[in-house]
Amino acid sequence: MVTSLRHWPVLLATLSLALAAAGSLAIAERSVDDARRADWAAGLGFGWTMVSAAIVAALLLRQAARARREGEERLQAALASQAFHDPLSGLPNRASFMESLERALQRADRQGNRVAVLFLDLDNFKVVNDSLGHQAGDRLLVAVAERLRAVSRPEDTIARVGGDEFTVLLEEVADGRTAIHAAERILQQVRLPYTLDRDEVFTTASIGIAISAPGRDRPEGLLHSADLAMYQAKANGKDRFEVFDLSMRARAMERMALETDLRHAVDGDGFSLCYQPIVTLESGRIGEVEALLRWEHPRRGSVSPAEFIPLAEETGLILPIGRWVLEEACRQARVWQRRYPSYPPLVVGVNLSARQFWRGCAEDVARALHTTGLEPASLKLEITESAMMRDVESTIRTLRRLSDLGVRVAIDDFGTGYSSLAYLKRFPLDTLKIDRSFVEKLGTDPADGAIVQTIITLAKTLNLLVTAEGIETREQLTHLRALGCDRGQGYHFARPLPSEAMGELLARQERLSPSVVGPDRLPIPLGSSRGR
Repeated sequence: MVTSLRHWPVLLATLSLALAAAGSLAIAERSVDDARRADWAAGLGFGWTMVSAAIVAALLLRQAARARREGEERLQAALASQAFHDPLSGLPNRASFMESLERALQRADRQGNRVAVLFLDLDNFKVVNDSLGHQAGDRLLVAVAERLRAVSRPEDTIARVGGDEFTVLLEEVADGRTAIHAAERILQQVRLPYTLDRDEVFTTASIGIAISAPGRDRPEGLLHSADLAMYQAKANGKDRFEVFDLSMRARAMERMALETDLRHAVDGDGFSLCYQPIVTLESGRIGEVEALLRWEHPRRGSVSPAEFIPLAEETGLILPIGRWVLEEACRQARVWQRRYPSYPPLVVGVNLSARQFWRGCAEDVARALHTTGLEPASLKLEITESAMMRDVESTIRTLRRLSDLGVRVAIDDFGTGYSSLAYLKRFPLDTLKIDRSFVEKLGTDPADGAIVQTIITLAKTLNLLVTAEGIETREQLTHLRALGCDRGQGYHFARPLPSEAMGELLARQERLSPSVVGPDRLPIPLGSSRGR
């Protein structure tokens, strides 16, 4: 036991330190007063100083411990937020969405309700990344996330689950109409223009809808069903929604097998080119040929381009395929030019996909010309109107690079997109190709005749050539010649031909004098498929 007053300050200092460290600040402060009185009674001067220093040290330790604890809590909260939220858009991520979906399904089972999952994927998002850069792509994703918030109900769960993929969870869904109305609102909002710095960008979305069945769906299965429906929406033309049904699973398996075979075809020699002649309508002579890709599947036989080209676009395989088409078409055209010389030299047309166009096709074109020795003016690149109008300023930059190379450019399927005349005159173009849908009813539908006449007049005003696609009858040919169309192609002249047959056609033309060949007397070789 301490009996001397001299020891009281030390004892009180120790006690104050312990109390302050333990958080008993009020008791520690009373200990200070006790120490002050003990110092006074003992006539000593060091007790109060010791107690004060001890308390200050204890309080600093306490504050440091509290700050460390709060910092750890903030760190844990930040890590938890990162684990369950997308850092770019601030939306919940896939892990968070799956937890919300699981809880929603459990509630729906208890209450006898249903839930719906909307799986949204932006159409052609890679075009934005490839043409404007990834920062612009990120800004577009943030803008889409904001629009999804704006058109959704407060109780809906919105998440970003992948690069350009979003999901929406709808609870208490009585039937499919609620989900369909939500999808329609989203599609309408996504279609509106976006301003990214100085560029105005348009995009669309494809949405898949899956609705739960009470007691039978798990989160992973429901999300997968919505994903399959989204792919079906893309296959059906994009900018739309589809509701999942069981047949989609079978189609998904077929698509997976087709993609595998397509990759093997890219690595091997599964592709070939056919060529369709493009005829000068005034003389009937072949001045151009259009190269068309064909795929002969080892088991399925000939696969329609309408089936495998969209798959190649989606998977990115269109890029190596497109490079092969460019080089092979240029090589073949150079062979024909040497074998069947003409003036002007034969021109070969090659279709560029939207993805090729936006990925810097000028380098691929320059490489193909250099490798094959084809003159740039003998190559005409065909690009659809819709692809060109997706981002006008980037289109102009790309077209100027192609123009600098000396190649020609045609707008394919003209009249089906939404070209602005103000923009059209800025494009360095050579040809407008009238879409076959307008040619089909020439002579029977006055409106189509007026449209074709307007396109031809516009082209002449802009000093462009005009090629009509899909000429199948003599009547169509007669109308086009009367309207002043320059060139045409279609089954009336010839179907797409293998390179050997196309070579025979060119050889026959070379042997005939100009007086023998005419608009209705194309030198079709025996055995070719003229007409339908």
